[in-house]
Amino acid sequence: MQQLIRLAHELGVQLVALTVVGMTPLQAIQAATVKASELIGWQDLIGTIETGKFADLIAVDGISDIKMLEKVKFVMKGGKAAKEFAS
Repeated sequence: MQQLIRLAHELGVQLVALTVVGMTPLQAIQAATVKASELIGWQDLIGTIETGKFADLIAVDGISDIKMLEKVKFVMKGGKAAKEFAS
């Protein structure tokens, strides 16, 4: 679990870097999810939240400030709640 949390944090830091070079927060998130799944040809399995796709996701308190991705509130792994953080 600690490794998953560390990886989620590292991804959040990388997404912040994408906004520094000009992407909006939404564009940065889409680059790491939807666009990345299309790039590797896995869009039928990952990249969006849909029935039948792998359900690994995090929840934060909004994306108007991309740095919110560094403050994960909830982690879902394999469609099951893996970790919930106190507010």
